[in-house]
Amino acid sequence: YSDKQISYYLAGAPLLDREMSSIVKEDLALFVPLSVITSVLILLFVARRLFPIIIVMLVSSISLIWSLGVISMTDTSMSVGLSVIVPLILVINIAYSLHYIYHYQSASSYQAGEVHILKKTFEKVLTPSLLAGTTTAVGFFSLLTSTFAGIQEIGTFIGLGVLFSMFNANVVLPALLSFRKISSKERVNLFSLFLNKICEFTIARYKLIIFLFSIALVAAVYGIINIKTDTNILDYIDEDYQIRKSFNKIDNEFGGTLPLEIILISNYDSVDKDIDLIDSLSSRINKENLIGNTNSVVDILKFIDSSRPTEEDNIFIPFSFREKIFPSSIWKTISKSEIGKNFVSVKDSIIYFRINCRVKSVGSDELKSLLFRIESHYNNSLKDRILKAGIVPFFVESNSYLISSQINSFTIAFIFILFFFLLFTHSIKLGLIALIPNTFPIIFTIGLLGIFNIPLDLSNIMIASIAIGIIVDDTIHFLYNYLKDKTLTAVDNIRLVYKSISFPILSTSIIVSAGFFILGFSNFVPTKYFGILAGILVIIALISDLILFPALLKLFENTKMIKHEIH
Repeated sequence: YSDKQISYYLAGAPLLDREMSSIVKEDLALFVPLSVITSVLILLFVARRLFPIIIVMLVSSISLIWSLGVISMTDTSMSVGLSVIVPLILVINIAYSLHYIYHYQSASSYQAGEVHILKKTFEKVLTPSLLAGTTTAVGFFSLLTSTFAGIQEIGTFIGLGVLFSMFNANVVLPALLSFRKISSKERVNLFSLFLNKICEFTIARYKLIIFLFSIALVAAVYGIINIKTDTNILDYIDEDYQIRKSFNKIDNEFGGTLPLEIILISNYDSVDKDIDLIDSLSSRINKENLIGNTNSVVDILKFIDSSRPTEEDNIFIPFSFREKIFPSSIWKTISKSEIGKNFVSVKDSIIYFRINCRVKSVGSDELKSLLFRIESHYNNSLKDRILKAGIVPFFVESNSYLISSQINSFTIAFIFILFFFLLFTHSIKLGLIALIPNTFPIIFTIGLLGIFNIPLDLSNIMIASIAIGIIVDDTIHFLYNYLKDKTLTAVDNIRLVYKSISFPILSTSIIVSAGFFILGFSNFVPTKYFGILAGILVIIALISDLILFPALLKLFENTKMIKHEIH
């Protein structure tokens, strides 16, 4: 925005749109290589062999290509929010695939044919994998309840991507695995020793674990009570970007960059009084610290009055603002002039007057308070004749509505997950217990916002409805194996589950959290915060599944709440 001769600053809504398009390109250029490198490194650490790494990346790439293909075929633009599809589809597909890799490796260590190995692998993985994929897709599809097109696109296309991932992980991957037998390596055993210690600690100290999680829950609830819903549109862009510097410069020097339009609907009978109202309202609005200036037809009339020629000039002007003389024909004349058409529009007997304001780029709470104060300047009888438009009221209303719509999305996803657990476990008590390790991470993460004074906004409001569909995957795998042998005690079942699937649960959670953390490198601040918070949430969910959930199962079996329903 500068050269050696002159420096100038550009701001406004069109510049924001252009900057968002630029950020999308930058993010995609970053997300694709970073997602691939991160995925390969984690697969190297987990699988330790080249063949499973190649086929997992191949299958994951197919799912991503299909997802991007659907976006292209529907002529949907790649928005800032939709750009997260690249790392998310890759890591979700890899997460589903890792369960097959792990159990296929375990089955391959026995002397058996390929058909038998695949059969044993399907017995272990297919059902929980399909259920996990369904719940994850529901989490994303719940975003369709929002009336915001951008959020609907995220829910639709990432939800479809999850279904593609579920198909490829459960059909294409096993077919490719059948070409070669893969044996496990020793590093898995080292992790098994570590996980075994966690298992024994959980069993021995289950009351302490539940007590500590209860304290954390109380702290999270306190944070939620103190959470704020405040958003500054400029906070969406990093401070290093020139457009943000330009907005700040113009705000400081000229008093505002965000447009606020106030429309007064008048007619020829009341136009004289309405001109006084516009003058009075403009004067009051100008006193607001957040508003730099206002412009209206009154400014045109006052300017003409101040430049009115003398009688000696022999020029007659048929109206006067000072004397409140306004011939009816003057409004059509002004509405057709180059400047006046911006402030006056005449349609038959209706006259529309526009007050144009420039507002500083501040948080949504301050903007909402500003609109309230402006409304207090005119009485209730005028509310039907005064309309507000522009970025300021749109931003305030959309921010409030976005939060309420996402609460609805989360409610739908939550109810679905609740009924799913009740049907899956055939037990009300066990279904409710299974819900605890999936709701705790969401409550805790949202509570962190209040504790650290982070406002609830676009960057984190979608986490709940999306995350509940993802984090429930590990609980499904845990429960599926836990309920297999109903003759065992809770302690024996917990040990059996830890031995069979704790490592793939750990591996998939690491790779899913890594996929979210990749979003933390985004140049778009809401995407950055969403990725970091979602990554933290997945880690907390992992701890809840491997520590809190077994502790709850042990506690409630001891109190005979679920013992008779399971055995």
